[in-house]
Amino acid sequence: MFQTRSLTTGFLVASLGIAAGFAVIGSPNLAAADAGCDKLKIAEVKAVCAKGGAAAVKKSMKAAMDEANKGGAKLECKSCHTDQKEYATNDKAEGEFKSKLAAHFK
Repeated sequence: MFQTRSLTTGFLVASLGIAAGFAVIGSPNLAAADAGCDKLKIAEVKAVCAKGGAAAVKKSMKAAMDEANKGGAKLECKSCHTDQKEYATNDKAEGEFKSKLAAHFK
């Protein structure tokens, strides 16, 4: 009359439910990740951000910086950014970008 389940089946079902819960709670919010694109001032950077988000901007910026440094520019992230979390820029960042990085930024 009563169907009995083994203890391991119960643990399996419970662990799958917990794993699914963690997956939903821990998943990144992709819309929020790229919400900062509208705060950008430089059109080229804004376009790259719109296509691939912050990760694409970081990759493009690194590549442009490497190319500019090959030409003797001697740039570092901290040359234009005041922090490496929010990537806030200092007051000379826009000028540095236009004079040294814009030609290499893709």
